[in-house]
Amino acid sequence: MKVLLVDDSATVLSVYTDLLQKHGYEVLPASTASEALEIAKEHQPEIGIIDYAMPDGNGDELIHKLHQNPRTQGVVCAMHSQHPEVVDQALAAGAIELISKDDTFERFILRVNAMKRLVGAWVLQREMNDLVLPSSHDDAFRILFVDDSATIREVYYSLLTTHGYEVILAEDKHSALKLAQQTRPQLAILDYYLPDGTGVELARELRTLEGAGDPLTLIYTSRSESKSLKGTGLDVLYKEDSDDMIVHRLDSIKRYVLAEGQMIHASRLTALGEMSSMIAHEINQPMMVISTVLDRIRRLSSKPDFLPEQLSKPLDQAASAVIKANETIRHMRSYSYQDNEIPSNRWFEPL
Repeated sequence: MKVLLVDDSATVLSVYTDLLQKHGYEVLPASTASEALEIAKEHQPEIGIIDYAMPDGNGDELIHKLHQNPRTQGVVCAMHSQHPEVVDQALAAGAIELISKDDTFERFILRVNAMKRLVGAWVLQREMNDLVLPSSHDDAFRILFVDDSATIREVYYSLLTTHGYEVILAEDKHSALKLAQQTRPQLAILDYYLPDGTGVELARELRTLEGAGDPLTLIYTSRSESKSLKGTGLDVLYKEDSDDMIVHRLDSIKRYVLAEGQMIHASRLTALGEMSSMIAHEINQPMMVISTVLDRIRRLSSKPDFLPEQLSKPLDQAASAVIKANETIRHMRSYSYQDNEIPSNRWFEPL
């Protein structure tokens, strides 16, 4: 898990970077607020630990800026300061707590681990929402339109928004890839010639780009240039086509994409039902064992000749059932963690 660590003291950065790395965190150090913003935009950390006083602004201002940017608004932040009086500013800016610089290293790591568990819980919640809800979070159908001509971008922005599409504009490969991750378009229309590559190259990168949603892609080019696209497997939108023809074609693609999304949604609901049934069975079995064991212990302990040694076997049975339930829960929770460290469940620790 990535941690953005911000402090203008090189010593503090070095000490806490080493500490976090020893506990399995990937650390992104920054010594100024402006540097931290750039690093956060590029690497998108899950956690931010931010000093209050910095040369180019206070920590609460940095947290506010992080949460205003779509690429960094999900960073879970804590203020790191030896001044408890800044807690109000920190919380008002969006920090979840104040970590004192007077804390021991052990307590510091405990607090960061708590933030990690919070991030994991949010990830699990998002994944469950994505499983149950359709993949599109609103009614907009997003089109990423990439062309290095400002005039062409403006013309097609006007045309497509008039017909109800949400249009994201980009002028080159680099900006298109970043915008795709931020907006997850359902369709990408790509000019063949771009300043930093070709539309074909961009289409291939979009297919494998994490977080971009794998949009359908069309290469926007002339009929004469389309010969060079043979063998690429990419569909073409011709520049010579009329506006009506282009809109009709995009409407057909939209219907296909939405229908496919509904089919995926239906299959997800079916899978969720099957998974819920399986989980209920896996949890119910050890719970029944534990209930039976407790009843047996209650009956044994009520006898006048009761001996503590008689509890050994039923307690072993209960412990085995708890371990089985704990393993089931750990397997469930493992889906919400990207690294190998999966926190144990506090309610079902093995005896």
